[in-house]
Amino acid sequence: MPAIQNHTIKRRAAGFTLIELLVVISIIAILAAILFPVFAKAREKARQISCISNLKQLGIAGQMYIQDYDETMFCYTVKAPTYDNTTSYWTDELGPYVKMRTFWTCPSFNTAGTKVSSNSTSYGVNLNHVVTSVTGSPAPYSIAQFTRPSDLLWMVDSVNSPMLIAQDSACKSFQQGYTAVYCPDKSAVPPITHGAQCVEVEVSRAVDTRHNGGANILFVDGHAKWKTGDAIRAKETDANHPIDLWGHWSL
Repeated sequence: MPAIQNHTIKRRAAGFTLIELLVVISIIAILAAILFPVFAKAREKARQISCISNLKQLGIAGQMYIQDYDETMFCYTVKAPTYDNTTSYWTDELGPYVKMRTFWTCPSFNTAGTKVSSNSTSYGVNLNHVVTSVTGSPAPYSIAQFTRPSDLLWMVDSVNSPMLIAQDSACKSFQQGYTAVYCPDKSAVPPITHGAQCVEVEVSRAVDTRHNGGANILFVDGHAKWKTGDAIRAKETDANHPIDLWGHWSL
C-alpha cells in the first residue's frame, strides 16, 4: 500500500490587490461624477419650487393690498407721512400682508455679504410698466387697466444688490436684493439711482437666473412659473411682439 502524502494547499491572503483597488476607486469616481450633478439639480429644483411658493404668497399679499386700496396697484416707493419724510418701498407697503419673513427671500439667493434690512427681498417688481408710480408720480394703475394679467410679469427673481451697487454712503441703505427689474425693450433704462455711485444694470435688467439658468416669475393674475433667462430678457420689436412679457407694448 503506497504511503499517503500530505499536500499543503497554499491560500492567498484575503484582500484586494492594488489593481483591484484602483479599479474600484475609478468606478466610484465615475459614479460620483455622474450622480453629484444630478443630486445638485434635484436640490435646486426643490429650492425652485419653494421659491415659486414664495412668489405666490407675495402675489396674494399684493392682491390683498389692491383690494384694500380701491383696486389700485401699489407704488414702488411712497413718502412716509412721518416727521422725517422718509421713503418707504413697496416691500414696506406689502409687509403687513405677508405672514412670514421667509417669503421675501428665495432659498437659492446667496445672502453671503448682503445687507439685510426689515424690508429686504430677493424679488424685484416690473418697474415702469406694471408698478409705475415712484413716490406718487405717475399715479398707479387701476387693476382694471391690465387687460392681459396672466401674461404680464409682476415680480421676478432679482440680483444681489451688493454685487452691483458700490458700498458708499449713498447706497448703504439698499437691501440685500434689487427691489426693481427693468424691461429689456426700454432703450433708455435709467440708472438704479440710490446714490451717485450706484451702477446701471444694462445687461441683466436686474433679473437673476439663479434657477438652472432661469428665473421664477409671478404674473399679475397671481400664478407663477419658471422661464429661461433668454426668454425673460428677449427684446421684441414693435412689428413682432407676440409675448410682450413685460407689458412694453400693451397691458
